Amino acid sequence: MTTVWTTFRQLCPTWWLLGEERQIHFGENFVDPPDFALDAFRVLRWLHPAPADELARRLDLPWCRADLYHVLKLAWWLEAESAPAPVAER
Repeated sequence: MTTVWTTFRQLCPTWWLLGEERQIHFGENFVDPPDFALDAFRVLRWLHPAPADELARRLDLPWCRADLYHVLKLAWWLEAESAPAPVAER
């Protein structure tokens, strides 16, 4: 998983920015849809367990009022903030 995440970060260095237009595509798709950042944030939280401070650095502004994706990212960040430290860090 680490190799895949590292490759993704190199291809999309600004993945957490909603509406980013210069990721990996050009032409018709002038911005990334909001679920692109949500899915990458989900991977960062669950498959590549990042500490809460890294998750906080990857929070962007809401896409619109009542942005459910932003609320989900805030909830996952708060959950990571309140989670006990892994055994290796204790």
